[in-house]
Amino acid sequence: MVGYHDDDASVALFGPDPKSVQRTNYICAAVTVAAVTATIAFAFTRDSLEIIHIFFAVGVVLVAIPEFVLVLWYREGDLPPRFRYLIAYITCSIVVLCISSIVYFRRVHATTHSHCPPCHNGTNTSVPWT
Repeated sequence: MVGYHDDDASVALFGPDPKSVQRTNYICAAVTVAAVTATIAFAFTRDSLEIIHIFFAVGVVLVAIPEFVLVLWYREGDLPPRFRYLIAYITCSIVVLCISSIVYFRRVHATTHSHCPPCHNGTNTSVPWT
């Protein structure tokens, strides 16, 4: 009986990655998954639920899906090692997108109506021409 690793088709095309590379891949994957999950969670908070936040969350997920597919293909050995730089670039882009969207969610919620001057009797007293 042929063992699992005796078959040439089951061995990765470019050989296994060293342990340090695997550890780095797992850390990057965990950070990316945490950032995407946090973005989705912040987009659906009850105190600031707006349609633009849902669009941001959907956009982040749509950007993350191809990256996860590339990671799977890389782990299976279907992609050459030079693609790990592209995967790292996409990972950094997704994390920056997630951080900026979370900051946007919090800033929009914190500054909603805080820039409006107080109104008295239905008129705005801070505008000089009224």
